[in-house]
Formats: sequence, C-alpha cells, structure tokens
Amino acid sequence: MHKIAIVCLSVFAACSICVASPNASLGPQILMAALDCMKAHPISISDILAIKNTLKIPDTKNANCFLACVLKRIGLLNDEGKFDTEKVYASVPLVFSNKDDDLAHKSKRVVDACTSVNTDSVSDGNKGCERARLAFNCLVQNAPKFGLSFKL
Repeated sequence: MHKIAIVCLSVFAACSICVASPNASLGPQILMAALDCMKAHPISISDILAIKNTLKIPDTKNANCFLACVLKRIGLLNDEGKFDTEKVYASVPLVFSNKDDDLAHKSKRVVDACTSVNTDSVSDGNKGCERARLAFNCLVQNAPKFGLSFKL
C-alpha cells in the first residue's frame, strides 16, 4: 500500500509540475521533498487524491505533518515551524497562475493576508504541522479574493 501511495504521489506531483506556471522551477524540488516526506509521514492514496481534487488537507496528523515536512524542505516553513514570508514571497508566483501582469503584487497580497498564521496558537510548537495546515488553507482561501487561482 505504501509503494502505491508513493507512485500515486509521484504521478500527482509530476502532473502538478506540468500544469503549474511556465516558471515551474519549484516543481522538482516539491516532488523530491514529497517523496522523502512520505517516509516519515505516510499518507494514504485517498489523502493524496483529496488534496489534489479538493485542495483540502485531510484532518490527520500525518497529512498535516507531511505538508509541514514538504514546506520545510522547500523553505516555506522555517525551523521554528513558522511561515517564512520572505521565501514565500519569492516562491508564490511559481504556485499561482494568472494572466495579469501584476502577478507578483497579487501574490504578495495573498501572502500578506496569511502572515497571521504565525501568531495563531498551535499545540505542536515548532513541528509546524498545524501551522502548515493553517498556511495552506489560508493561501487556498485567499487566492481567489485577489484574482488568483491555486494549482496543485
């Protein structure tokens, strides 16, 4: 079952790279991080499909910690489990897609709307599992408010 989940995750991540913005240089890094994080925080095929199809993180410890692991490995969460806004500012245009020329400005506004997750109370401290979920949900919820779409 674990091997099937890794294969599905690999296909999902590869497809995500294909549909991401033209400057999808973060894609291979996400794929490698995801494959590595699957070992420490295995998630099921249904969890992977739920994330892909609904942009919702299943409410399980492994799903939250898997997301935190990936975000830490690509530098969007720091070692304290906090949303690293400077790195997010640099990376968000690789995840959002939009036809407007002001993508960077809109992306920054989405990130600004989500920086409050760093002050939200979480019970897992610097692990970042809960904060990763908060950050992901915030980005997904706020992107449309600024005319952006969120792709996986």
